[in-house]
Amino acid sequence: MNDLFSDQTSPETKVNTARWYGELFIDKFLSCEIKKELGNAEFEKKTLGEKIKLLEKNHSKNIIDKLKLIKSIGDKYSHYNPSLQINKKEILQIQKAVFTLYTEILIDYFKGNRFDKTSNTARIFSVLYPSVRWHVLSHYINRTSKNNEYEYLLFHKYLIALIKDDKWNKAKRELDKALKKNLITKDQYEFESKSNIAINDKKLENKLPIADSLNDIKRNFKSVMDSLSKNEIEENIVLIKLILILIEDIEPSDMGNTIPDYRAIII
Repeated sequence: MNDLFSDQTSPETKVNTARWYGELFIDKFLSCEIKKELGNAEFEKKTLGEKIKLLEKNHSKNIIDKLKLIKSIGDKYSHYNPSLQINKKEILQIQKAVFTLYTEILIDYFKGNRFDKTSNTARIFSVLYPSVRWHVLSHYINRTSKNNEYEYLLFHKYLIALIKDDKWNKAKRELDKALKKNLITKDQYEFESKSNIAINDKKLENKLPIADSLNDIKRNFKSVMDSLSKNEIEENIVLIKLILILIEDIEPSDMGNTIPDYRAIII
């Protein structure tokens, strides 16, 4: 992924790399159902535009719009034209589109699956990058109510992910806002405040298995998988496969073994 974000690569290379990643995500994450219908060989004959069109019935508008954006900008600059210059805004657009595709895939998954689907669903999800986790959770936390156990659980997990992603101030603002709107009690506020401090202290002491690289995700994933029963694995098989594809089919050399400050573009 370095070619997409590096200051050393040309705008043309960034655009071509973004298009390549769009096609990679389609192949690895998004085309399973369509391939079952058409067959792999028939699907591979399709153009990128045709593939995106076929994906519309199974995937969210956000995912489709990101793929269309990547294709549109890629098509625009796919042929030599010295009078046509790639502008910085378009580069930022495709960088953001590529970098948030995996998050959108997870958001799609949780539309039909609760984070407490089983006692270990949230643990499986927690092996991922904190930035991915809080972006996904932000779509599901109830900003007008924390009245039931599930709503409060999501808010708690959201705050943890923010702290682990060095978003201390954002976590504090979210917590203060929830108290001010009477969405949480004073006791819950005190508990979360102390929890945030404890997690941050452990993070600074390097005592938490926080995922900063694909290798970290592999380590965390193995630890969780080793503790799961056969039934837990079967119940969470789709989520497990989404993570397996990331760590086994998307090599570190493809995605970049570490995720530097690129995350700043999605905030």
